[in-house]
Amino acid sequence: MYSDTIIQDHAMFRVLLQAMSRPGSVCLAPQASEATGRHDLLIKILRCLIDNEVTCHVSDDPGEDLYREIYRATCSSWVDLSTADFLIFSQGTSRGGVTAARRGTLEYPDSGATVVYLVDELGECDGEADLHGPGIDGTLRPLISGLAAGELELLRESNAEFPLGLDALFLDNNGRIMCIPRSTRIGVN
Repeated sequence: MYSDTIIQDHAMFRVLLQAMSRPGSVCLAPQASEATGRHDLLIKILRCLIDNEVTCHVSDDPGEDLYREIYRATCSSWVDLSTADFLIFSQGTSRGGVTAARRGTLEYPDSGATVVYLVDELGECDGEADLHGPGIDGTLRPLISGLAAGELELLRESNAEFPLGLDALFLDNNGRIMCIPRSTRIGVN
């Protein structure tokens, strides 16, 4: 018999796969109404993506409270931003740190980091940047409210040498998820 946690993790993983395969689209997390905020959603997502062999770095976490929650849920170890597998930017900005993230190598492009931004609100239109590429029919202009100005430009620069680059997840206050994988071209206006 499967526990409720395993069933919830499986449902979350399926939503993440859907969001990653449809860049710029907004997906609702399972049990989004039960989440108490972005941190709760973040923990649920990380619980199904990382374990004790995966490293992370949490930015803007002065008391390390968020990292402690992540550690309790995943046993992931905290490392420097430039060597982390997962980077969590809890205030919608990397303050330029995303440019120091691991982008993988030509031999192992999948070893690039995954960045997670906690933002205010996500929407599928009226955004500032154009997204093109695999999984997108034409062009999307997703709204990412609470993401610092210039952050998508930094992500675009980090992904300029495909297949090298970063995969990005965005989580909002309402249990919504959006992904922009490194294969997506970002046109910043």
